[in-house]
Amino acid sequence: MPSNTENQKSKFITTEPIGFAGEAGEQQVWDAVRAAFAERECICFWLYPIFSKDKQFCWEPDILIVDRELGLIVIELPVPIGTGF
Repeated sequence: MPSNTENQKSKFITTEPIGFAGEAGEQQVWDAVRAAFAERECICFWLYPIFSKDKQFCWEPDILIVDRELGLIVIELPVPIGTGF
């Protein structure tokens, strides 16, 4: 009998809540990614932290997708105007 992990084609992990000012567009992109990859064998992360080997640098791509067929996909979204970044 297959486990739940084997039955589940894709998994979506939100590491930080989406909801600050200017993030409505980011929520739309995340929702679109979840819809587009729902039937694929993949795991998708919202803001997955990636550290340098010496842990002096951390980068958080907005969306990181690891897909069995397509490989690694990184999506960086533009910073909304007026957010102070």
